[in-house]
Amino acid sequence: CMVLVGLVVLCATPAFSAVAAKYPASTVMSGLTAISTMILACFAALIFSGLAKRAPQVVFPLFFVCEETIVTLLMVVFWSLTMSILTPAEAKANLGIVTMGSAFANVVNGVIVRFVVALVPGGAHGILPVQMLLLLLLLGPNAAAGRFHEAMCDRAHGREKVVGGPRRRSSFKARKSEARKNEGKVAVADAPAEVAWWQVDVTQLIAAWSCAIVVLFSCIEFQYNAILASQLDADGIAKVTADLASISGVGQAIANLVLTPFLLQHAGVLWALIVTPLAYAGGELSLLVAPSVATAFGTRAIDFTLRYTINDASKQMLFFAVPKHHAVEARAFIDGTLKKASPAFVGLMLIVLQAVSAAPSEALVRPLAVFAIGGSLALLPQSLQLELHVAQHAIDGTQSQVFVHVTQIQQAVDF
Repeated sequence: CMVLVGLVVLCATPAFSAVAAKYPASTVMSGLTAISTMILACFAALIFSGLAKRAPQVVFPLFFVCEETIVTLLMVVFWSLTMSILTPAEAKANLGIVTMGSAFANVVNGVIVRFVVALVPGGAHGILPVQMLLLLLLLGPNAAAGRFHEAMCDRAHGREKVVGGPRRRSSFKARKSEARKNEGKVAVADAPAEVAWWQVDVTQLIAAWSCAIVVLFSCIEFQYNAILASQLDADGIAKVTADLASISGVGQAIANLVLTPFLLQHAGVLWALIVTPLAYAGGELSLLVAPSVATAFGTRAIDFTLRYTINDASKQMLFFAVPKHHAVEARAFIDGTLKKASPAFVGLMLIVLQAVSAAPSEALVRPLAVFAIGGSLALLPQSLQLELHVAQHAIDGTQSQVFVHVTQIQQAVDF
């Protein structure tokens, strides 16, 4: 499944980027939401009719691949929409509030899944109709967000919009054309137009850092699934995962309200970048010493808590250092293609390990822990390089003491 998702996203992202560029982000999000609802309806029909039981090794992996692909594309559009509205200063102050939605959703998700598994006929499969209903309900708020974004764009370009008046797609195209004309006038993070987006140093560093983070949490996800599958049944896994969502949601709320704003506004980008790999290393150490449901739960909770709060916020801040005319393509590749191609690498690695060792999945937990600890520690010097690039583009007004000392050393060496 991990390999298939990587291949499908790798093929789908270029075509998606070409189509999505022609429409407002809110329209693209509504379309993807509707498509996702139809896909869930098809799989719900297969499952509840009993047809899925005839070919479970085809239906359920296909379901996983389809949903992961849709979610990946939705997240790319979401962050493009969000970061197009915020300035760097506003992003540092407000990204924690933006990602609070994810924290609240996880708490609600845990309660819903627990309720559905315990009371709704079909057990864990009863989650599908609930998921479809929630997606349909999201179409309304998404349309409202689209209207707000259009109003923000109109205000930024000095145009007044009549409330309740006709809304034409041509206005979006006009704003987009004007934005393209003004791209070369942006002073921050500029680069020659003839340089391709993948040739820019900071883009390469962000891609490498993002790839490493995805590889690490893919290892954590596999370890969690392997341990739970070896010790619990399907409903037990659903209940534990529901508890995981609720507990992680509380952790995300604390991180969003307290930790993320403090790190981005006061400590500096460096400390926001290194929190996640250090926490991963601690979690993997517990799995290396005593692999169990408890340690797998704790490590996965660390991943859920940090990945969608401090990690996401710090990564989005890095994109302010990317040249403006490269930002969309770079984000589509890093947040879309690379984010799913990296788990494909982990999947291939696991397939090889299982073929060579002929061991069950849970036997790979400890070897993966050693690999993940090394990878987490290797991210620390790379995080310092990223802060140096961000500071050079004057995106981060708060420089850490480590950055100050390294800069002083570099100046002395240059002298």
